[in-house]
Amino acid sequence: VNPKKEGTAKNKTIQQSAFKDRFYLYFILLTCLFGLCFFQIFTTLPIYLKTELALSESQIGWVLGINGLFIAAFEMVAVYSLENVRRLRLIAMGTFITGLSFVLFNLVSMEGFHLGILSSAIISVGEILAMPFMLVFFMKRSNPSNIGQYASLYTMAYSVAHICGSFSGSAIADHYGFESLWWIVGFMSTFIALAFLYLDKIESRYPVSIPLNESRLA
Repeated sequence: VNPKKEGTAKNKTIQQSAFKDRFYLYFILLTCLFGLCFFQIFTTLPIYLKTELALSESQIGWVLGINGLFIAAFEMVAVYSLENVRRLRLIAMGTFITGLSFVLFNLVSMEGFHLGILSSAIISVGEILAMPFMLVFFMKRSNPSNIGQYASLYTMAYSVAHICGSFSGSAIADHYGFESLWWIVGFMSTFIALAFLYLDKIESRYPVSIPLNESRLA
């Protein structure tokens, strides 16, 4: 074996570009689509709460604030408790629950403020199951030489989702109404969740070249 050639091959493996990691690119696409659905909580949902459920500004603040309280209280506990569960399955579950939190507005008839609180609590569960494990997934997928590329794609996915989600959600609500928007978000979330489950099924076909040092996540 030629040591020089062997060293060169090893170096190529270490320098593998995130843009050539097909499995990760699939993951990024689904993450972006998830973001389109999730970011409705900050864009169209407040408008819906005010115009359709007739909530006051203080009530809307409570509805949105519940999300932050849930995340602060339970996210770290959940991440620690579920660290041995397959990440893509948790992400799929969180994605589906996120969509369910919006569809709830079309399915449940109750006082507007209570319905908003219930939806916010459910979307918090979806966020806890999905977003922290998305972050861990890309970190585990990368290595010290290319983590910047993986992180940039991950950040870009959410940036695109935030911009496009705000525009598309508002456009759908204006032209077809909020009820149609919530159904679309629900169907999209279900499709995305199934796609994440499919990625979990085929993950073994796309092994990580160099495992991330576990100490970096400690």
